[in-house]
Amino acid sequence: MFIIVNFNMKKSITLFFLSLFCISGAVYAQGCSDAGFCSAGSMQNHNGQDEYVNLSKVSASISYGVGEQGVSIVQFTPEVQIGLFTGTQIQVKIPFMAINGNIGSNSGLGDAIFSITQKLPIDLNDGDILITAGSRIPIGTTDEKDKDGPLPMPYQTGLGTLDGIGGLSVRLKQWKMSAGFQWVMDDQNKNQFLRAAWLGNEDAQKYFESNKLKRGNDALLRIDRSLKVGRFVFTPGVLGIYRLNKDSYVNENGVRSSISGSDGLTLNINLSSDIKINDKAGLNVIAAFPAVVRDKRPDGLTRSAVLSFTFSRTLGN
Repeated sequence: MFIIVNFNMKKSITLFFLSLFCISGAVYAQGCSDAGFCSAGSMQNHNGQDEYVNLSKVSASISYGVGEQGVSIVQFTPEVQIGLFTGTQIQVKIPFMAINGNIGSNSGLGDAIFSITQKLPIDLNDGDILITAGSRIPIGTTDEKDKDGPLPMPYQTGLGTLDGIGGLSVRLKQWKMSAGFQWVMDDQNKNQFLRAAWLGNEDAQKYFESNKLKRGNDALLRIDRSLKVGRFVFTPGVLGIYRLNKDSYVNENGVRSSISGSDGLTLNINLSSDIKINDKAGLNVIAAFPAVVRDKRPDGLTRSAVLSFTFSRTLGN
């Protein structure tokens, strides 16, 4: 399959996203591609179209993020969405991650996301109301080690928690607002990173300690506005994630301690572009960077920038 795109338009879009990606390099954000629930079911970004939850489709995305202390995270995520009954859709996705930084590297499967989305039978003028319920299932690692000692959470492919996910989204014409909640139902984090294990390594001393980390619960609020330009749909938006309670870890004395500054608001600025290839296939490009951050981020979700590309294809007639 060959895709022909006007060169000037293609060049402009590429330069725009690269500029956005480079500008964001001096700040940090919670990388929602890892946290999971901002792309679960109805809470994923708006593309300006009706929410066709009765359709089935497959997609594959690849993203690049810059994490804590410049750690690079490349993530490939296959995804299946299956339309069932009227207005019901099941979503399943499992990422593969490759992580490399200044004190080690790691790769493997990440945590799986499973969700069910239902379109409510409420009559809106060119709009939809959707509810989503699901879970993040701990498949990825949290206890990967390097020859010098245990690696911190930015190097792990999982969060080590079984999470419940719930959300509500309302679309009115080109606007979409989503609210969600992700809570830890079972904590299985086995991370052992303490700075004391890396004495003499100045790079390791800059990471947040995360031995037997317990992560707090998160609430989400997202607002998007789509703009159609020819065959392209541009969607700027803001994504707020609020850590409701402090994270905690077990210090080198064996005492569990709350991490001051690990709760609070992270506010991301997002811009996506949807390109329609044909009636069944499309390409989505997303760039994101932060405006507000939490002081302490021991869970490894820090991103100074995220850039992702997703190809999707609708199944059936």
